Parts: sequence; C-alpha cells; structure tokens
Amino acid sequence: MKYYEEIFKVINEIFNNSEIGESIDFVKRGHRRINVKSHIIFYKIASKIIYIDRILHHNTDIEAYLKK
Repeated sequence: MKYYEEIFKVINEIFNNSEIGESIDFVKRGHRRINVKSHIIFYKIASKIIYIDRILHHNTDIEAYLKK
C-alpha cells in the first residue's frame, strides 16, 4: 500500500469512528489527533461534520501550526 493510501485509510477510519483520535484540547480546543507513520492527522468534530484541519509531519512545530 502506498503511503498516501494509508493516510486516506485512516481518514476513512476517522469518518467511521470520529472518537478514534486522541483529544488535544490542551493545544486546540475541540480537536483530535491520530498518527499515521511519520505524519499526524489533526481534525475537529462539529455536529455530524468532521473537518480535517491539517496533516503534518511529526517533526513539525505542531503547536505553531495549530495556532494559525
């Protein structure tokens, strides 16, 4: 499986079970995160809609990007 396919597979899992990721309220309220190899998917659940906020490499200054 190609790397981007693995990322989309996890995004699909998020859509099927939005609570799968870890809460990151301490960084950005209402957001969750889940790891995919060396990347992290950040998303928010609003009612029945799931917003993929960012997909960042784990070496990125995550707090700086999420505060934008």
